[in-house]
Amino acid sequence: MELRIRRIKEGNLSKELFDCFNRYQEVTRVFRARGGKWVIKDAVFTEEWGENEKEELVRCLANTLQTRGIIYGAFDGERLVGFFSLESKRFGSQNQYVELSSLHVDYDYRGRGIGRKLFDCACSCAGNLKAKKIYISSHSAVETQVFYKKMGCVEATEFHPDSLAKEPCDCQLEYTLTQRPGSYMSLYMCLGMPIGMVFGKTVFNNLALGMCLGIALGMLFGVSLETAGKNRAKESKPENQAAGTEQCDRAAVPQPVVEGGTTHQPDNWDSNVGGIL
Repeated sequence: MELRIRRIKEGNLSKELFDCFNRYQEVTRVFRARGGKWVIKDAVFTEEWGENEKEELVRCLANTLQTRGIIYGAFDGERLVGFFSLESKRFGSQNQYVELSSLHVDYDYRGRGIGRKLFDCACSCAGNLKAKKIYISSHSAVETQVFYKKMGCVEATEFHPDSLAKEPCDCQLEYTLTQRPGSYMSLYMCLGMPIGMVFGKTVFNNLALGMCLGIALGMLFGVSLETAGKNRAKESKPENQAAGTEQCDRAAVPQPVVEGGTTHQPDNWDSNVGGIL
């Protein structure tokens, strides 16, 4: 398998792109919220995309691109074997979220780490959109929740009412993005180099010495900024309720969706409504 991950733009998006994509899933057990707890419920059904579902998928993805969202696909040669879509609009009490609106891997290609590669790519894209968290209205199948738990996702601290209404069976999750290591440090090292060279030339008459001093000071300044940013993230708490989110009053840190775990999600034990994504 020669796997390549590349961006899908409007000119590349068509129903034909998904002609060979096998979205097949045998579901036997799902998570449901009941009495403030996550409970595993027997639910035997299969999910598979036909022509109508693929047409609806393309319409949804086209809307993602038209609203400046991002789509990446994993390709084996020219065959699409996985993809994700990330919406550009930020929301939440601190505008901290962007939504991972879909992430799928072809049935024949599962278990090869493609989902993790796509998720990592989505995290990088979300960081570029200046988001602090990714929001996921996730399929409630047990195996799907196992995947998101491995990725480090937990129940969302704020629920998006539109997602709850559209997909009441889904588990509302979030993933906290971390500052990419060395980003500030690299930036200020690069800025410090020319400044240090000028300083070294004018003060010490030594370009090399000035360059070394500039890099060292840039490194120290970058590390201090990263440390301060991490401390602020730990201390920050939502203060205001923004339109379009339902903030949960939590006594503890959110946890992954696990059987018997607590949840603030509304009861959906008898719900069987859902969309294709």
